[in-house]
Amino acid sequence: FLDEIGTMRMDLQIRLLRVLQEKRVSPVGSNRTIDLDVRVIAATNEDLQVKVDSGAFRTDLYHRLNVFHLHLPALRDRKEDIPLLVRHFAERYAQQYKKPLPLFGKSAVQKLESYGFPGNIRELEHVIEKTIILSDKKHLEAQDLIMPDPVTQTDPPTSLVEMEKQMIIDTLKKMNGSIKKTAEKLGITYKTLQYRIKKYNITRRDFI
Repeated sequence: FLDEIGTMRMDLQIRLLRVLQEKRVSPVGSNRTIDLDVRVIAATNEDLQVKVDSGAFRTDLYHRLNVFHLHLPALRDRKEDIPLLVRHFAERYAQQYKKPLPLFGKSAVQKLESYGFPGNIRELEHVIEKTIILSDKKHLEAQDLIMPDPVTQTDPPTSLVEMEKQMIIDTLKKMNGSIKKTAEKLGITYKTLQYRIKKYNITRRDFI
């Protein structure tokens, strides 16, 4: 599964095309080849035809990948999927953070359905994850949801890295800047959290 294929660098596009054509790869540091028997699924939120026309994506690779095309509407256009996705993400993160599985009440689901989700499913997943981390309630209603700041709704996080950084900052705020309590809340070690704080260049002024 190749996610966000539209952002692949041109040199990597050439290598991928060769793999798809020859159906074999050469391990790094080896002079032997390995035959492949795989099916490739690629996904993107960009219009690849536009990128092909602009020269940012190889025409030959596009046609190699575009054998069977599936178009998925934006989340805002299929709101009937939101309750199922909420349940799915709630189960995943309740298990990950070793917390009881909460029940999302009617008002919570309605609030999620009324939000446009410019960041699509990833933004919904981020909302559910943050809500489970920062709330200890067994029954969640609209006021319990950790929704995006209204000021930034039109400019949501564009990557999982940005989402993780923002989640750490939000949790630090709730834990009054305590790294130990934040690490416990996130289900990671103290050293891991320190590493990520340094990696994302998070300073005290971000959460105090």
